[in-house]
This record gives sequence, structure tokens and C-alpha cells, in this order.
Amino acid sequence: MRSRRIALGLLPALACFFLAACGGTGPAKFGGGGGNLSVSVSATNTCKAAASGSGGPYSHIYVAISDVQASPNLNATPGDGSFVDVTPGLSSSPKVVDLLGTPNQCSVATLASNLSLAAGSYQQFRVLLAPDGTTISGSPCGTFANCLFLSGDATPHDLQIGTEATQGIALGPNQIAGGQFTPSGQAQILNVAFNSCASVVALSNTQFRLKPVVSVGDATGAPSVTGQLVDSATSQPVPSGQFLVALEAPDTRLVDRVFLDARTDSQGMFNLCPVMGGTYDVVASGLRTDTGTSYAATMTLGVTGGANLGAVPMVAANTVPATSASVLGSANSSASGSQPVPVDVAVSVLDTSGIGSFLVTIPPLGGIASTTNLETQPGASCPAGTNCGQFEVAVPPVSPVVGQFSASGTQYVQSAATPGVTIEGTSFAPLSGATPFCSPNFQFFSVPNPVAGGVTDITANPLSFVGCQ
Repeated sequence: MRSRRIALGLLPALACFFLAACGGTGPAKFGGGGGNLSVSVSATNTCKAAASGSGGPYSHIYVAISDVQASPNLNATPGDGSFVDVTPGLSSSPKVVDLLGTPNQCSVATLASNLSLAAGSYQQFRVLLAPDGTTISGSPCGTFANCLFLSGDATPHDLQIGTEATQGIALGPNQIAGGQFTPSGQAQILNVAFNSCASVVALSNTQFRLKPVVSVGDATGAPSVTGQLVDSATSQPVPSGQFLVALEAPDTRLVDRVFLDARTDSQGMFNLCPVMGGTYDVVASGLRTDTGTSYAATMTLGVTGGANLGAVPMVAANTVPATSASVLGSANSSASGSQPVPVDVAVSVLDTSGIGSFLVTIPPLGGIASTTNLETQPGASCPAGTNCGQFEVAVPPVSPVVGQFSASGTQYVQSAATPGVTIEGTSFAPLSGATPFCSPNFQFFSVPNPVAGGVTDITANPLSFVGCQ
């Protein structure tokens, strides 16, 4: 398993298959017509409000996409002549996409079709959005370019963006399925996947900004990963539950990052779609909303698109009480010279129960996304010279259940290791297209043996980000 992950984490060799790909600046080239390549958009909807009034806080999240560019040069800067415009026409007429819209064969929108893209290995993509203040005819956002609607509210709220309009959202090997995109010359779908529910930072009840979590890859055929979560004791669908299922792959630090997640239906069924080319791990977590009973995370390793996982066992916690454990934490941020500075922080729960040489992201129990966002702000309780913020996440109080996927039937075993998680914070510059901001950019705090029904308070040991500038 370790050798597979290290191989996936290595950066592919750069291909300079035409002169501009090796450096230099100039106007973007354009993908030619008459080909077989189309460009689609998919998105998660785990934070979407349900008709019953349950679910997440949002009914719509709209983004206005004004361009998608691709380059074979991993280090190309905005405006570099190696970039190819794969969505010609959007710059003059942005496409307004509802990330919480109803998918059509996994896609919520088509950006371009019948394109021809030069052969080679594309190492970087940039997704550009229409800037704040752009009024787009017919858009439900009214005077906003990008917006969201809260559940039960007909008023659009501005979804603030920054460099996403000028430099774009930069996507490198960690965000490209398989590490690179290679045109096949046959009918092919290049898919831009928004983890929409992990991309919103709520500054208040009425103010929001985008911290985009986006990936891209080959989604030809729109393959899915499907299955059903069942209670291991009864083999029946997990009852009255709130469960998330995440599709993950390792980054260059051997941490499984979420590419796609989904909420199960009332029968425990899930459909992760589209699964872009590559090998993934599928991680399920959740709790019962009627009794509060929490379940161990279940991890199915080595899954590819098109797989049906069948019945995925969820093992109820054997603790007393059998409820989740909560972790209360904090983060603070400062620039050089101990000057307070605002930072967007993505908080992830990583399993550290000793299942291997890698870390797996566990979606927080009862959460609306696989990661939790916060903004550090000025406050009387902040350490001197910092901005700060707090978070609380619910985690399983027991070790995970793990199985190596087999089409003939996956065998699952619960880890015998002492349960434990690591809380990871990743810092981003606000309004920067999710650009890493501080040095170091990652902070961790370990929580061994989280207590069921209790709160582990780690606020005295904050995730401290310094040198943020």
C-alpha cells in the first residue's frame, strides 16, 4: 500500500512539448474546434438544504466561470504563453453555474464542447471567475457576479472573491486526478469539480466569501463509486442517520485529501460521481440522529471509478455513552513582527489509529462538509499580536474499520489500535483563490483516545500560524 501512495505522490515529469510550455509570456492560445473534448462542471451538495427543512444551510451556491486554462508547465504564472484556453467564449459571456443544482449524469453544467486540445501532459489548470460587481444578464445573483442563497431565503448574498478573477484558481498535481491530464484524441470529458460545501467561509449570517476547493481530471463516461452503508450488527441500512462518504487520494505529503463527498439517502445509499481517473480511498463516517449513536469510520482502500462497494459495514461505537467525541480548538494568525492578520483556516480531522504510513481524512460527524472553515478575526481573547478563531468538530470515539477493496467482496477489520485523531489546520490568504499563506502553512495537534460524550478542549494549544504575509 505504501509503495502505491508514494508513486501517486511523485510529481510527474514536466513535458515541454511546444516552446511556450518551457517559459515565457504572451497571449493565451486557444483550443481548436472540431475535436472530441468537452468541459464539464461537477459539484458536491452535502450542504444543500432538504425539502424537509433538514440538511445544510444553503439552497443555491452560484459561481460565474469566465475561463478555464491549461498549461503543460507546472510553474507557469498567470498570463504565461503556455496556457491554452479550453473554454473559448466564456471570457465575454461567463457561465453562471449553480453548484447545488440537480446533476445531469453527474454534471451540473457544460462549459464547452467539440474542442481539440494539443497532445501532451497538462500539469496546471487555472479556473477564472467573473469579478465582484459584474452584472450578468439573467443571473439569479442580480447585481452580484457570484452569490449564494440561504435555505428559505429568496435574497441573494454576495459570495466575495478576489484573485480568482485575475489570476484564477491554480490547480497543480495535488488537485489534478492522477497528477496530470493527457488528451487522448478520442471522445473525452475534462471535468472541473468543485467541493462547493468546503469552499464557503461564513463571515457572519449574511456575509460570505469563497475559499475554493477545486480539482480537475478526466471524467470520460462519468464513472461512479456506489454502495450502501449498513449497520454491522443488523446488516440493515444505517437508520435515521447523518452520514458522509468521501472519495480521497493522497497528496505529496501522503495525506488523503477529499476530491468528492456525498451524503447518504434514507436507505444508506451513496453515489460518488463523477470519479475522475485514478485510485482512491472511500471513507464513511456518521451518526444516528434519533439516538445520537456514533459509528467508527469505515475505510475502503484502493477503489477506482465504476466500483460498486456493495454493503459497507458501519460499526456502532461500543463506548458508554455511544455518542461522538467533540474536540474544541482554536487557531490564531500573525504576520512577521507579531502583527495581527486575518487568515482562512481549513480544519481537517485525520485518523492516527495506526492503519498505515499515511493519514486519512475523516469527515466530521454531523458535518455539512468533509472539512471545516473558519476565519481568524480580531478579538479580546486573542493572544497579543494575533487574530484568532475557534472551531468544534465531532469525531468517532473508536478506531476505524478498514478493508482493501475487492470486487468479489471486501473484507473489513476494525483496527485494534487505540483510537486517536490529529486536528490539522491549513492556512490560506483570504480572497486569494485558496493560496497558501503562512510559514509553515500546516499546523497539527494530536488528540489521543477522544472521549465519547465528552469535549476535549485544546484551545490552550492553538494552531498558531505565523509569518503570514
